[in-house]
Amino acid sequence: MIATEGGQFILSEHWPVWLLACGAAVGVGGWVMLYRFGRQLGGNGKNTNLIHNAGGLVTAAVRIALAFGGVWLVFVVLGRIFLLTTNWPIWPMALAGVLLAEAMLWLYELERRIVP
Repeated sequence: MIATEGGQFILSEHWPVWLLACGAAVGVGGWVMLYRFGRQLGGNGKNTNLIHNAGGLVTAAVRIALAFGGVWLVFVVLGRIFLLTTNWPIWPMALAGVLLAEAMLWLYELERRIVP
């Protein structure tokens, strides 16, 4: 099967690259900021209050959505600069990368809590 170029991005070609790059920076930057300050919003694992844990779940969902949007836009910008030829759609790769990064961060936090 021959890999073809194009047709993998939902955005039209009329969006300027600088605007997409700004959106990618906002998405990835928002993800980093929510990760750094997410403990204050809830979800540090030490409180068993349902509302507190729900706040952590909402924070994680927003973090994943921001990261997905940012990483996907990074792939779109790279696709405008370089020729990305793949038979796979780009968005599942961005989603898998974000979910794996979140899983690694969660495992790191778990290790920090367990190891004295």
